[in-house]
Amino acid sequence: MTAAIFGLLGVLVGGILSGFVSWRLERAREAAAARGVKRLLSNELLGWQAILQVADRQKKWWPDSGVPPDSTTVEDRKLLARQLSDDDWDRLVHAEHGLRLLREAREANPSEDPKPSHLALQGQAIQTIKLAREMLDELGSKRRGGWGSHAADLGSWPLAKLKKAR
Repeated sequence: MTAAIFGLLGVLVGGILSGFVSWRLERAREAAAARGVKRLLSNELLGWQAILQVADRQKKWWPDSGVPPDSTTVEDRKLLARQLSDDDWDRLVHAEHGLRLLREAREANPSEDPKPSHLALQGQAIQTIKLAREMLDELGSKRRGGWGSHAADLGSWPLAKLKKAR
């Protein structure tokens, strides 16, 4: 009878541990995939930021060459939407919306120089893209601590405290 109880407890504990490990592995896979999407998107936005800054200084539309390709899919966006806070997601959507409006304005007037309103929109797009990139880069650079939380900054590490004490 005792052996049966221990056997039953072993099965229960094994089942719970197996489920917990599977859940943790799935979360780790999703987090790793989201980090990849963040990097791709940050790189794409960096390309747009550089092109728009040059075009803004010249008071012209950007050239067709060198435009970064769309590097993420709808599925990538869904994954990122699950990972980002509401504020971070809004920041990213705002940057992409500004870029979309700017692209539509250029498509409507490709042969002429941008109007003052287009130049203002271009300046706003540069700023929102910069903010979105900073947010993505910040999220990508955070160190992972135990159980998926972010570790404290270097200032809390014992070695850093020792150097400060000197």
